[in-house]
Amino acid sequence: MKMTVGELMMRLEDYPEDAEVMIMHQPDWPLREVIRGLVSAGEIARERRSDEDAEFDAMLDDLDPDERGEAWQEREAEMAEAEASAEKIVYLVADGHPYEGSPYGDKVAWDLT
Repeated sequence: MKMTVGELMMRLEDYPEDAEVMIMHQPDWPLREVIRGLVSAGEIARERRSDEDAEFDAMLDDLDPDERGEAWQEREAEMAEAEASAEKIVYLVADGHPYEGSPYGDKVAWDLT
């Protein structure tokens, strides 16, 4: 089952604004984790891209300037397409088990969703 940002926002409206949000995973042995933050797949791709661009540029050292320019144009088009589709994925980034209480969740949570 997919959940969109819109659906998540709508469902969160039913809860108090100061309610803590955690992640529960592993239905067979449920665990709880606190949330460190949010990040999109596009943000991750852009962060990784600077290192990959340097590697790509090094691979083009033997090409003449025109071929090099064409290669960069192709890469830019591919990266723009990949980043655009990646923006449609948002990750809740876990940051370990809660400091207080048990790290274990409850299997009933899967019956209620």
